[in-house]
Amino acid sequence: MGLRSNSRVNRRRHRVIETLEKRVLLAGDLVGHWRADDLNAVVDDQAVVSTWTDVVGGVEASRTGTPVLAKGSVGGRSAVRFENSDGPDGLMIPSSISPLLDETDFSVVATFATSSTDLVGGTAAWLNNSGLVDANNLNFGQDWGLTMNPDGALSVGMGLGAPFASTTAYSDVNGLNDGQFHVATLTRDGANMMIYVDGALVGSLSNGVDTMLSPNDIFIGRTNAGKHGFDGDIADVRFYDGALSEQEVLSVYGDLNSYYNNSPPTATPDEYTFAEDVSVLFALVTADRGVLSNDVDPDGDPLTAVLVDTAQHGVLTLNPNGSFSYDSDENFSGVDSFTYRARDFQDSEVTLVTINVTPVYDPPIATPDRYKLLSGDVLSVSSLVGVLENDINVDGATLKAVLSRDVDHGQLTLAEDGGFTFDPQGFAGVATFEYRIDDGSQLSSPIEVSIVVNSPPTANDDSFVINEDEVYTTTVANGVLANDVDAEGDNLVVSLVESTQHGTLELNPDGSFSYQSQANYSGSDSFTYQLSDGEDSSAIATVSLEVRAVNDAPAAEDDVYFALANETLEVSVLAGVLANDSDIEDGELSAVLATPPAQGTLTLQSDGSFTYQPVADTTGVVEFTYQTSDGQDLSAPATVRVAINSLEQQQQIIINEVHVDPPQKTELVEFIELFNKGDAPIDMSGWTLRNAVDYAFPEGASIPSGGYLVVTMNPEMFTDKFSKPAIGPWEGRLANSGETIELWTAGGAQVDEVDYQLGFPWPTYGEDDGRSIQLIEPSMQNDLGGNWRSAKPTPAAKNSVYADNAAPQMRRVEHSPTSPTSADDVTITARVTDPDGVLSVMLEYQLVNPGDYIGLSDNRYKTDWTSVEMRDDGQNGDVEGFDGVYTAVMPAELQSHRRLVRYRLTATDTKGAAIRAPYEDDLQPNFAYFVYDGVPDWTASDRPGSKPEVTYTGDVLNSIPVYQLITTRQSHIDSQYIPDSTRRGG
Repeated sequence: MGLRSNSRVNRRRHRVIETLEKRVLLAGDLVGHWRADDLNAVVDDQAVVSTWTDVVGGVEASRTGTPVLAKGSVGGRSAVRFENSDGPDGLMIPSSISPLLDETDFSVVATFATSSTDLVGGTAAWLNNSGLVDANNLNFGQDWGLTMNPDGALSVGMGLGAPFASTTAYSDVNGLNDGQFHVATLTRDGANMMIYVDGALVGSLSNGVDTMLSPNDIFIGRTNAGKHGFDGDIADVRFYDGALSEQEVLSVYGDLNSYYNNSPPTATPDEYTFAEDVSVLFALVTADRGVLSNDVDPDGDPLTAVLVDTAQHGVLTLNPNGSFSYDSDENFSGVDSFTYRARDFQDSEVTLVTINVTPVYDPPIATPDRYKLLSGDVLSVSSLVGVLENDINVDGATLKAVLSRDVDHGQLTLAEDGGFTFDPQGFAGVATFEYRIDDGSQLSSPIEVSIVVNSPPTANDDSFVINEDEVYTTTVANGVLANDVDAEGDNLVVSLVESTQHGTLELNPDGSFSYQSQANYSGSDSFTYQLSDGEDSSAIATVSLEVRAVNDAPAAEDDVYFALANETLEVSVLAGVLANDSDIEDGELSAVLATPPAQGTLTLQSDGSFTYQPVADTTGVVEFTYQTSDGQDLSAPATVRVAINSLEQQQQIIINEVHVDPPQKTELVEFIELFNKGDAPIDMSGWTLRNAVDYAFPEGASIPSGGYLVVTMNPEMFTDKFSKPAIGPWEGRLANSGETIELWTAGGAQVDEVDYQLGFPWPTYGEDDGRSIQLIEPSMQNDLGGNWRSAKPTPAAKNSVYADNAAPQMRRVEHSPTSPTSADDVTITARVTDPDGVLSVMLEYQLVNPGDYIGLSDNRYKTDWTSVEMRDDGQNGDVEGFDGVYTAVMPAELQSHRRLVRYRLTATDTKGAAIRAPYEDDLQPNFAYFVYDGVPDWTASDRPGSKPEVTYTGDVLNSIPVYQLITTRQSHIDSQYIPDSTRRGG
């Protein structure tokens, strides 16, 4: 005990020197301190507390469940609130960074409040109750904890692990779930553990052992194992690296009681007086006269002022120290008020502050006026809308209008109430006069009144005739103003009201405009406009536009047709050269030959149908041109191309990419991509896909030289997914396990076939990233799996796996015997070919012994391989030399009973291209065989020592099924564990 105390004192002195902390030296240093008030700046009220960091060493406790911050819940201070309805909440301190790591004696102080009736447990072991601060291990290892039961009694305990029983002590007092603030203290001093409530000793235990406890994760607000949650608020948790004495416990409680057991302040109403419209500088109340100057706090805590309701008739700024500024609304006088609370860590009652604003004389302010009348009329204005109606009269005095300057044109009679009459006496324009306001105290400054005498302009309708497709432009002289008038001869400005519906209009302010009808439109169009003379606007006028029809020449479009060598091409009217031509006027069209083909015989009919006989045994593209006539005009010449294909050219269409098993099963976007590797376009009309899926290509489908055509299960979904066009849908589905896809011409010739499979030598497809299988290079044999690779789909585009040189083909990888014993040599063979020649084939093997684990993620799996060269020279086990079958022999000394032998192959061609099998994307990254000598004899007794042993022969044991478990280490561990099987006592 002496050595342990000296060690603790040395550590305590070291910390004092580092932190320069001035305090009374306790039996243990404060090594961890979690205070909820420190969360206020980073967590909102009732928001989830994700982490709670201790202020001594920065140790971070991480949440389980959803503990929240409850501001002001314990004596006006914040606390972390734990709740059990949706499972236990807690904050976990990892054992590796625990402030109590490697400590034998320690103290834990928890400040809490709860009124819950949902606490769990009883009077058994402490670890069955609701956890305040706990590091229990269900007594399967060394542990300790501080908990509370439903009676509101605290419990503490510690255990040394099985077979030793844990020890538990309960507080002499219960009912601590009374909603009040309490401080629970646990101290461990060797074999003794004490429990204090609010500074008083209320229980103890001794288990006779003073060894250091094993490190466990520590939980605040729940137990560690068992997960029994606390239901209430925890405001403060402290760890000390020694056992505090009874006096020190009382001292710590005193500090916490002063901090959390706070009395609210008392606020006293206040009253202030300011003059109306006084500058805010003169309505500034300093702190010594502010709202807090007459408020008191029983605890002598410093106070801050918190605004509740602001002033209603001015702008108020209340500062935390009680000073404030107040700026009343302009010209307001009377009583205003605001309310506030005085706050230390709790709030006072809402308190009223009265502000008296005394009135100050405000002179009236005259505002300019403007009136209008038509030429020849007399203007009579009542007092309701007279010159005084819009003037400012803050003090509400009786106002009189006093004429200070008479009108400069016409005759004016101004009444005291602001009403007046004005006779222009033939004048047109703007007449003015001035007046002052008399409020009985003084006269205002003079203000001007304007009277506009004016007649609005007259806009007259217009009409214009325009040729179809012509840009029509007017000048000012023949624009829309040409027939419009203004009685006073004012300058007029044109503004558009509603534009045209069948063309583009640009209307200028001077009345000129330009207009162009929509392409090929003829008929009526119109727009409307309005005039302004600067004072008044005219009525709306309509401009009518008549667009006269002009004949348009028809449009002829180029065409492409396909023919077979040595066969006559016959094209009907419906598919003829006029089928895609057009005429704006929908006239009757006819085809006129412009230039005949350079070879072969063409007969073109006026209805667009034609026949073409190619020259015998020729292929390629021939052209002729024609024009379309509507009876008045001819179109520009259009070119017709006829592609003549042979069967050999059709065989250049290959299956180039296959997409099977997309990751989103609701997306029907499986597809087959065809590629034309030939030098001529190919007509696909009437071709079919067969076997795996059934699809007939529509009329007009074709693939240009070097082009692609994609067939899919659902064209609309495909385009949404890949933003590429496709045809379809087909009937059937591409099976994940493998299918045969056949491509047939319209003439009944099979030109391509792909028999893909799931697994080596074919690449892996589908899976989570939705890979397709892609041919490496179009000239390679696409019926060999080794010429394909998997990658993200590239429909209607060059395959992303494209390469000029492919690695060697590897297939038919086998080992013999398939189930070897420890006495067998194992022969491994693979067929490997490459058009450039095979440089080498290497075998790598890895031995996994019974009870060993080498997982795919282990470094041993990546590095622990032995290489052996495979031969194709008729030696070292190779049956026949130079037949493309490479061989390696694994001698019997490598085999042992129940050994797993993994192997993989790497082939390299003479140009340096290499490939490893299984492929990189294969879910099974190696081949393997299992060495097994059979079930041995087994001798055992059902009661050893009291009953004789019995021997069961291997033949007998083989009469029932024999199973071998090949698994990962973690799966083996998990298979021996039953969740919650160790839980006891609720």
